[in-house]
Amino acid sequence: MKTKKSKIAKIIAGAVSLTVVAAVAAGGTFAFLSARTEEKINNFSFDVDSLNANLTETEWNGIADYDDDGTPIYGYNGNRAIYGYVGGDISRPVYDKTAAGAGTRPTTDTRGDKITYGDTASKNMIPGAEAAKNPVITNIGTVCNEWVAAKITFVYGGGKNKGKPLSLVDIQRISDIISIDYNIGASDKWERISGSENTVSQVFYYKEILNIRKNKSQPKINGDKTEPIFTTVKFKDTATNEDVEYLRSIGGFYIYIEGFAAQEEAGKNYEEFKEWGMNDNVEFTHTPTDENPLELS
Repeated sequence: MKTKKSKIAKIIAGAVSLTVVAAVAAGGTFAFLSARTEEKINNFSFDVDSLNANLTETEWNGIADYDDDGTPIYGYNGNRAIYGYVGGDISRPVYDKTAAGAGTRPTTDTRGDKITYGDTASKNMIPGAEAAKNPVITNIGTVCNEWVAAKITFVYGGGKNKGKPLSLVDIQRISDIISIDYNIGASDKWERISGSENTVSQVFYYKEILNIRKNKSQPKINGDKTEPIFTTVKFKDTATNEDVEYLRSIGGFYIYIEGFAAQEEAGKNYEEFKEWGMNDNVEFTHTPTDENPLELS
């Protein structure tokens, strides 16, 4: 029997897509292309009823935070936001978002060594290669602690079904070609609530509260954060030329992520949040469907 919804404040994240698009390149390799959303690259934020959270992937694109106007922030020096690096040199930060070098992520460290991100490492992957990805949700608010959840949905990247959820047949085949190391083991803090690696949609709950950011003067990224939902996407070393041709034929695929946050109720633990959520209180209303596919450029 379903319970009535409690008065826990909640908000569904806007349309957010964390993309993994397979593309065939010369030599029979394919690339995982960059993550994107409708409005901000690889980011969602929301602030309703005192809820405020953020999704970033520093290992994928170097972006640690976003300014209020959506400008990427690559790090902080104390409380000063860094908007880029001159020549990509991590020792030459840019604090003015309009200055030369703004928008340039660090590409070399102080010794001149190259910094490699997931979206760079993934451009010409071959069987056995992997790309770093670390989607993390941070409580950037200063008012209330939060329980958080996430849903991922695999959708077609092109062709006549572009933006629609993958079929059961296609998601099962993709699972034979691509591996994703979800952080859902017994010692991990994410729990898969529904779905599996072979299903089109999966829902995850985070087992611990994300506490408020107590010092408002500190950068938002100092807020309490989750472990990454997953950390790598790997092109299995068992993949064949036929597998690559198959990925080409469906136009690749996207992984679409929706986020959810709920205000903590005093004295309630994770199991109580989980029970509450599984009684239809954790809602994801932006999931792509055949009737309302994900809008892809």
